[in-house]
Amino acid sequence: MLNILPSAEQTALIDAVAGFLQREMPVARLRPSAASASASVTDGWASFAHLGWLSLGLSEAVGGAGYGPVEEALVFREFGRFLLTPALLASVVAAHMIGDGGSDLLDKIMSGDTRVGLANPLTGPDGAARGFHLIDCHQAHWVLAQDERELAIYAVDAFGAREAVPSMDPGITLARCYLDPGARALLRTSAESPAGWRAGMLLASLQAGIAGAARDMAVAYAKVREQFGQPIGAFQAIKHKCADMAVYAEAAAHQSAMAALALAANDEDCAFQVAAGRVVSCKAAIDNAEENIQIHGGMGFTVECDAHLYLKRAHLYGHLIGGTRGAQAGLLAQAA
Repeated sequence: MLNILPSAEQTALIDAVAGFLQREMPVARLRPSAASASASVTDGWASFAHLGWLSLGLSEAVGGAGYGPVEEALVFREFGRFLLTPALLASVVAAHMIGDGGSDLLDKIMSGDTRVGLANPLTGPDGAARGFHLIDCHQAHWVLAQDERELAIYAVDAFGAREAVPSMDPGITLARCYLDPGARALLRTSAESPAGWRAGMLLASLQAGIAGAARDMAVAYAKVREQFGQPIGAFQAIKHKCADMAVYAEAAAHQSAMAALALAANDEDCAFQVAAGRVVSCKAAIDNAEENIQIHGGMGFTVECDAHLYLKRAHLYGHLIGGTRGAQAGLLAQAA
């Protein structure tokens, strides 16, 4: 029997991370009326580095905390709950690509002095490349470019002809650009590698966090919103929605945990578990975010309510690291 429940030490880590984020980075910071164009990146980055979140899974020999993929997954689940910037994912994955050999760049990433943004490829209907979207890169020094085949680290200046574009997610900065033809990657690795699997696993954890947060928000509202003299949670229609959301959130949490355990143990089915984690978590995040809006009724569609923020971020995460369709294709290939 495999135990996927957090240990006492892991629970303490989760509580510490969640407590800090609740105080310093509440989801309400991303409301359109309150968010600045750079709120998702500039707020709290120095604290993230100081708390060791950028080097959690790196060895103590290079200045990391010495934890493994499981602890990283648990922390990233909390990052998903509070809708932190995808630049955290890019920075952590870039640090792992550099590896435990250590370098000046690794030191700067761990200290927070150097930031790594994310470049997501754009493709046309024919599948041909149409440039990139730079996500939260306006203060980045390096960029992690990724698709379903590989991950590569480029200097931010390698991406030219930038055009700022409005983002559906108010906490994300977005720019459309092209990679210069002569640009050379600092590092490059296959998506089917430990670094690629870690990126997929951490992305699944982010989505699992959204699924859990949307469930909790819906349940809390169902307890206090009254109709016909009683809380709406007493009605069967709402009760069943909340129960389904709980199942989806648990499935996402457990499958993303399985992916982390497989990565930690270097299991032969690691690629399968990571792909499964991404597929299950992405569906849970989007479905739960949608149901959360519905349970909030008319208020759920307004910008004053935070429910829409979870749905927008869940869709964004679903397009990263090759996208959910890429994960589905990988899952089918592993099952064949």
